[in-house]
Amino acid sequence: MELNKIVGAFCASLLVFLGLGFFAEQVFYPHGPEELAFALAVEEDAGEEEAAPEVDLAELLAAADPAKGEGGFRKCAACHKVEEGANGVGPNLYRVVGREIASVEGFKYSGALPAGEVWTPENLFAFLENPKGWAPGTSMGFAGLKKPEERAEMIAYLNEAGGAPITFEAPAEEAAAEPAAVTTEVPATEEAPAATEEAPADDAAAAEEAPADEQVAVAPAAPEAPAAEAPAAGGMSPEMAAVFASADLAEGEKVFRKCRACHKTED
Repeated sequence: MELNKIVGAFCASLLVFLGLGFFAEQVFYPHGPEELAFALAVEEDAGEEEAAPEVDLAELLAAADPAKGEGGFRKCAACHKVEEGANGVGPNLYRVVGREIASVEGFKYSGALPAGEVWTPENLFAFLENPKGWAPGTSMGFAGLKKPEERAEMIAYLNEAGGAPITFEAPAEEAAAEPAAVTTEVPATEEAPAATEEAPADDAAAAEEAPADEQVAVAPAAPEAPAAEAPAAGGMSPEMAAVFASADLAEGEKVFRKCRACHKTED
């Protein structure tokens, strides 16, 4: 009897436990698909960053204020000085504009800077934007100046502090006149009137009437030299004009990319 009571109590407890679990699932477990309270908009990676707009460095340098550049130079004063021969953590920047790169005597460079080149305004402009990107491996820890105007002002100050070895002039406002288009059509040459092989009738009659001893022998007309082929407009030969007529400007622009490192087509 006691054993039956124990088994019955165990079975009853098991039924109660299972019943509580069933009802708990009905109350707390979601039966529909889970939905977020709000969605977070995630911007997709475009893959390629938009190219930064090109700036006219000559115009920026002409308008740059050296006084503002001197204020910005305070970020660099802990490592660099503009006095001649005063090296610090970094080399002195006296007359750095136009100076050969890595050429300060007595200073030990990291070897990351390109040797044999010059600190032109263009090189300084690119270096100050991202020193480690322009010269990978450089020991210079400066993060760079992202605003083009700040870089131009810094270059203007360094140029002035070094005695202004370079004069910054604004570009001409009026663009140079475009060269006249080369005309590839060759103007037709005017044909010279055909030479008359026969003498005029009056001269022939006069020659017949004159006495034999007074007759003048009429020499035949000398053949005229062939007319020279007229050159094409622009002083080019017809062959060269035909080459220009078949040239593709778009292909020429692609080829010019090899020259952009040193040359520009702007006035």
